Amino acid sequence: MTPTQDPADQGDSPPLLRERLPELASELEQCLNAASEHFLASSVQMLRIYSACECSDITCGSFYTGPRPDGAFGPSSKIKGSQPTANNTAAAPSQRYQ
Repeated sequence: MTPTQDPADQGDSPPLLRERLPELASELEQCLNAASEHFLASSVQMLRIYSACECSDITCGSFYTGPRPDGAFGPSSKIKGSQPTANNTAAAPSQRYQ
């Protein structure tokens, strides 16, 4: 499978974020609701983890929730900032997807 292929196309279902990282999924949903991004918040429960970031930063916990793009993300892509709670779940490298 190439990095840009959707694993679902291969008969494999990527794991749900809420199953692998339930605290992160909950916090993400709360942060999006607090930012009045209710439509995005409603989609958190269906997010899947397609692959982990391949950078060499040991503190990076980033992952793809869709097939990786072939090249740069398009002009319709948005990056949403949020303030994690005191648990700091959103920035916890110990929860890196394996």
